[in-house]
Amino acid sequence: MGSKGVSSQPPSALNILTEVPVIGAWLKQFVRGGNDLGTLTVSRFFVAHVFLLPAAIFAFVGAHVFLFRKAGAAGPPVPPRPEKTESFYPRQVLMDIAFTAMLIRCARPARLVRARRNWGPKPIPRTRGSCRARVVLRAGLSMAEGLAG
Repeated sequence: MGSKGVSSQPPSALNILTEVPVIGAWLKQFVRGGNDLGTLTVSRFFVAHVFLLPAAIFAFVGAHVFLFRKAGAAGPPVPPRPEKTESFYPRQVLMDIAFTAMLIRCARPARLVRARRNWGPKPIPRTRGSCRARVVLRAGLSMAEGLAG
């Protein structure tokens, strides 16, 4: 600290870790990887954000799904009415196929409308007995002969 109560170190979000009771100073030193901010600090934050946080989220979601499956959904406190049940497999597959076919059917006209737009120059028309590749090859060969000769 300076004479006017101003810190000589630059402000850092890591300084909040010193507010944790008992282990605050150690936690700040551990996260920083030493007394100064440096490459070790960046490496530790990278590992935390790429590996530890996604792993924690995955674990919490897994625990949530497990507990939800174990306890069941919290429905209304009314005894359930017997409902007609049906098999999931054949009906759902047929509904998925029908929905996909409908999407493809609806998307096709939009694709055709976009394809009719003028996106660039018209292609060179093919004449009888010639191929565009041959024309390009002949032009390239004549340019090469002109440069060499």
